[in-house]
Amino acid sequence: SAQPLRRVQWSLPLRPGDDLAAAKARLCERLLADARVLRQPGPRAFVQEWADDRRVLAVQAWAAVADYQAVQDELLEALGPTLEGLRRPADSGQPAGTVLS
Repeated sequence: SAQPLRRVQWSLPLRPGDDLAAAKARLCERLLADARVLRQPGPRAFVQEWADDRRVLAVQAWAAVADYQAVQDELLEALGPTLEGLRRPADSGQPAGTVLS
């Protein structure tokens, strides 16, 4: 690419009862924790698909061309557990799958 930046995108499924706002915020926070993800333009998350049985979030971030492939490959493995962590509050005593409010 002739451009110095590339947009990275992931599609992540949510359950209908998952807290959409919390998921979007936590995913963007997780991306910003990685130095390879650019702050400007910042990461964003939005609903890509809405169905009765699931939602799909599109999560986007920008990275330097040199970092693009590593960011694409490695951060998916970080974003999945971030979503799972929203479903299993560490100190709530609630079982996995509990909807957060």
